[in-house]
Amino acid sequence: MATNDPPEEEGVFGFMSSLSRSRSAGATASAGEGAAADASSSDGTVIGLDFNLDPLGVMKAIDEAIDEDALGLVKVMREADEAIGVKAIEAAIQEDALGLVKAVDKARVEVDEVEFILAEDARGLVLRMDKAMTEVVTEADEAIGVKAIEAAIQEDALGLVKAVVSMDKAVNSTMSEADEALNHATTVVQEDALLWVKGIQDAIDDMESSAAEAAKSVEQAVSRDQGAADAGGSASADKPPRPPSPQASTAPEQSVDRTSPLLPEEPRFAPPASPEEAVDAAVREACAAHGARHAMGRALKGMWSDAGGCHDMRVRGRTYLTDGGFKVAPGPAAATFAALLLYKCRPGGEDGERIDHVASKGRCRELVDEIGRLTAPHRQPNEPCLWVVNIQVPGTPVVHLVQLFFLPTGALSKARRRMAAEAANGGGGGGGDSTPLDPPPLAGAGAGRQLRELDGAFVRLFDEFIEDLPVATAPHPFHPDDADRSAGLCAATHFRNQRFKLVPSIAAGPWVARKGIPQKPALLGQKLAQRYWRGECYVETDVHVGSNPLAVSAVGLGRSASRQIVMDMAYVLEGRCEAELPERLIGVARYHYLNVDIAETIVGDDGNGDDEEAHV
Repeated sequence: MATNDPPEEEGVFGFMSSLSRSRSAGATASAGEGAAADASSSDGTVIGLDFNLDPLGVMKAIDEAIDEDALGLVKVMREADEAIGVKAIEAAIQEDALGLVKAVDKARVEVDEVEFILAEDARGLVLRMDKAMTEVVTEADEAIGVKAIEAAIQEDALGLVKAVVSMDKAVNSTMSEADEALNHATTVVQEDALLWVKGIQDAIDDMESSAAEAAKSVEQAVSRDQGAADAGGSASADKPPRPPSPQASTAPEQSVDRTSPLLPEEPRFAPPASPEEAVDAAVREACAAHGARHAMGRALKGMWSDAGGCHDMRVRGRTYLTDGGFKVAPGPAAATFAALLLYKCRPGGEDGERIDHVASKGRCRELVDEIGRLTAPHRQPNEPCLWVVNIQVPGTPVVHLVQLFFLPTGALSKARRRMAAEAANGGGGGGGDSTPLDPPPLAGAGAGRQLRELDGAFVRLFDEFIEDLPVATAPHPFHPDDADRSAGLCAATHFRNQRFKLVPSIAAGPWVARKGIPQKPALLGQKLAQRYWRGECYVETDVHVGSNPLAVSAVGLGRSASRQIVMDMAYVLEGRCEAELPERLIGVARYHYLNVDIAETIVGDDGNGDDEEAHV
């Protein structure tokens, strides 16, 4: 069992405790021997001193106490050393911390210096880089400018080559036509000479016959008179009438009628091969005569021409939907650019902001009615033979570029009959089956004949285009009221606005104009307000350019530049399915440095005394 010994004390207190314990142990051991002595010592001896103690035990106790005190002293010294070491470490740490702070401060100063040096170097580097970039950009701009100039020179060279080739073709074509005209003129002169000789000979024969008959009649009359005188009767009552000369009566039928309006004036070309072509020639003559009668027509001479047989347009071909959108040359246009009229709105607002349905007004109506009268015997009632395109150009004043495209007489009816025959024979009449895959040539012998053939795709689109257009029975008012402002309008999603396309092309002019106006088809009805009209012999499309602010600004620049360019404007109905392909151009108008400032009012302002009532 564990004993409940008192805890040991260290140092002096431990020594005194050990000594007391030794004394107690010694007294216990000699209790029996010294009991009497202890009892007798009560006579006044010093209490607590026992001179009978064992010295060795005392010394041993003292040594043990000393050892214990030494161990405690060592422990205390160790603890003191540890405390001193901790303080030294703390002092060292404090010194190191101060050194570290100083080092950090020094490092910060050095970093600031390095940052300043780097900032200076960065500024210098930026300046050097800016200078280098400026030099590179300058060199690149110069290189681009040189390339652009080279490209422009190459394009001009190519354009010049094309122009030379086109001019050579035109010269060859003109020479060929001139030769044909000369040969025909020679033939006509020879035929006319033979007719004149024959006419003179017939006249001489008639005169001789008449003279002989007259002499015979005189002789007979003299004989009768003599007989009557002898008989005493009246000779005058029995005088027979003069018989007519059979040769003289047939002479007028053999003469050539030079006053027929169907025959062109000099120079004379090949005679028409059919009555329809004769009507086409008469229409051309009527358009030329209309222009020659008015100051505007005379001023416009040389500023426009028909380019339907000589152009570089590209349209959707028969296989457009299957060959990745490849476009082909369309061949000759379906209609001829027959007349150009330039009108402006009258001052004072009599015509409003624009002139709609121009084919029913003024001088334009005169020409349209004349063409309708000439073609009426060879077309169906209300069958159009004219497509009138009225481009309403904004500005001061508003100018109307009125283009008349003439469809060959009877071509629509002939194409419809051919399509019906093909459908009856099982051909289906789809997709322009009557048109070969390769389009006809643009120039050369027979080009005029090919213009008269219209394929099924074009006729089908044309019929759908005019299907629900009512035929106007009265002229549209010059200045329509608010209730009539929407007349002729179609929504942007309407078939007509989805199909009527303009294809512009700059044939000659400044490089900026040729680059700024690419040959790209545009569905005008998607961006501009368009109105459509129909008359007894025409279809009219009015393009209101002023309905779009962007178009107004673009056309404003082009209006002043029109005197510096040669521009083609082609119109086409867009085909979107196999039955509507290949596309065929409606017509191509070419403008040679056109001056729109020579426009006149639609009722006449050239000093001829015309007024509105004379033309409406």
